Amino acid sequence: DEEIADNALIKAIRYDDICRRLASLAMRPFDVTIATTTEVTTISKITDQNHCNNTSGMVDPIETKLQNTTTKLVTTSLAKQHPNDHLLQRMSKLWHHFLLLPSLEECRGHSPHKRTDTKSSERHPFLISLILPAFHEDGSHLIVKLRKALNRAYEPRKVEVVIVDAGGCTNLD
Repeated sequence: DEEIADNALIKAIRYDDICRRLASLAMRPFDVTIATTTEVTTISKITDQNHCNNTSGMVDPIETKLQNTTTKLVTTSLAKQHPNDHLLQRMSKLWHHFLLLPSLEECRGHSPHKRTDTKSSERHPFLISLILPAFHEDGSHLIVKLRKALNRAYEPRKVEVVIVDAGGCTNLD
């Protein structure tokens, strides 16, 4: 059944890092330059006897060649370039399903490190982790800003704050 196959493809791409990266590369649009060359040849004959180049009285034809090359930038994808490739066409049709973020329950169900012997709150005491890169920051200034933000949080004790010193910071202790 095609619906079962589509669901299996969606599941594979949503939960497998390598499949997701390969699908992203395959579906990514890219630019192609198309060059078209047109050549026009004209042959003209002069009927005036004064312009005759030979002694037989025959007029030599004059041949002129004009060549014009135009280039055009076109955005395409592998699915457009290979319309008979069944997998690429299915991925193109289902692409909007791949972009949806899975629910937390779906993520928990597909975690390679899933443990059933402990409660979620024991493994993950925080509801959210806030990671702040700091560059040339004063630690005391960051603390003041973080306190103001955490005071407005619903459950400030459930927020983990990690400050990453990206260089030049002072007073981060």
